[in-house]
Order: sequence, then structure tokens, then C-alpha cells
Amino acid sequence: LNNALDKYKNGMISEDVLDRTKIQQINARRELQATESSLQKLMCQLQGNLAVNDEITIADSVDSHMDTEMSLHFESVHTDIKYKESVLYYDQMQLKQTKALNYPSLSMTYQYQYNWAADQFMNYGNAITYNSQFLGVKLNIPLFTGFYNKHKIKEAEWDVKQAQYQLDATRIARNKDDEMLKIDYIQSKHDYEDESQILRLRQDADSKINDTYQKGVISLDQRLDKYQDLLNEQNNYIKDMGNYLIAQYQVYIRHINF
Repeated sequence: LNNALDKYKNGMISEDVLDRTKIQQINARRELQATESSLQKLMCQLQGNLAVNDEITIADSVDSHMDTEMSLHFESVHTDIKYKESVLYYDQMQLKQTKALNYPSLSMTYQYQYNWAADQFMNYGNAITYNSQFLGVKLNIPLFTGFYNKHKIKEAEWDVKQAQYQLDATRIARNKDDEMLKIDYIQSKHDYEDESQILRLRQDADSKINDTYQKGVISLDQRLDKYQDLLNEQNNYIKDMGNYLIAQYQVYIRHINF
């Protein structure tokens, strides 16, 4: 902007070009603010993905993560799948116990006693000792509980079917989540790599254009057009880099076996 003001004072550019330079500066400031807001949003999104409310500080360089190749083969099982598996196992055990009510049950009891008999309290000198044993067998035949047992078995079978359905549905949903996570990771990686190449080319081109501007080959108006292209490309780079970092952290969290 100072360069444009000097040229305007010297009559080298028109007022329209000066106004456009001011507009360009305002847009550049807005792009910077938008980029800072995008970084804040990405940090909030990262906190949400990590399920933490504490402030996150990234100590190392972002560039150290850009070339990291992450495995997309997930061996850990989702926690909600583990929970649904435990519910199914519990309902299956309950069904076995309920079905056992229809069968006769046999129980045995054994008791052994050793006794003293004396004519005075706490005087065991002349006490007579004797022992006794008891053996009992109990057979329980469910003759009048058939209707009740049948009703309980149906309830238990329904619980097993419902638990199995919920487990299957959860497995399908989590598998689809994993597939979408892989797609997002691969796409964000390709977008970041492509945008990195585009930004390098745009920076090289902008450096050459600036040289031609400094030599007076092109006007300030043309220089501003090309510089706006560079700002747009930098903004696209920040967005693609943020999306790639988020995808990396999501893959990392998926690998954790809770």
C-alpha cells in the first residue's frame, strides 16, 4: 500500500488503482482473519473428535505429520460393539437358565452332627458322646409351572434376538463409519498433496510476476490480480492441510484399543 501511495503521489497510477490497492489490503486482512478463525474451528473440531475440553497444544511442527503414512487396517474393536457383545452373551446365559426350568432338578443334602449329653452344665467328665448323620435326596418336577416357564422362555428368546439384531446393526454402522473414515483420509491426503504442488507453482509464478512489476513491465493493477490469486491459493492450502490433519487424528483415534 505504501508503494501504491508513493506512485499515486507521483502521478504514476490513477485513484482507481489506489482504491483497488486499499481494497486488496482489506481483503488480505480479511483472509488472514478468516484463516485464523479456520484454525480455531479446526482446533475445536479436534477437541470434539478427541472428546476433551482441555486446551490442546501441538508442540512439534505440523510439517512433521504431513508425510506420515498411516495404516488403514483397523484391528481394534469399537467400544459400542464390545458392549453389545456383552449384552448378547448375558441374554444368551439368561435364556439357558430359563430353559433349564422345564427340566426336573435333583438335589442332595448331607449333614453330620457330633453331640454331647451330660447331667451337669459345663461338666463333661461324665458326658456321653454320640453322632448322627443325615442324607437327603430332593427331586423337583415342574408339573404346574409349564405355562409360566414357556412365557419366560419366549421373553428370554426375544431378548436374545433383539440383542443380536442390535449387535449386527452396530457392526454394520461402525464398518460403514470405518469405510467413510478411510475415504475421507485418502481424499484429504490427495487434496493436500495436490494443493501443495499448486501452491509451490503459484509462489514461483508470483515471484516472477513481482520481478516484472518491479521492472515496470506490468501495471500495479495487474500485479494485484496475480497477488490475489496467491492469497486464494494460500487459503485453500490452509483448509486442505487442516482437513488432512483432522483425518490423521481420526485415524489415530480409531487405532486406539479402549
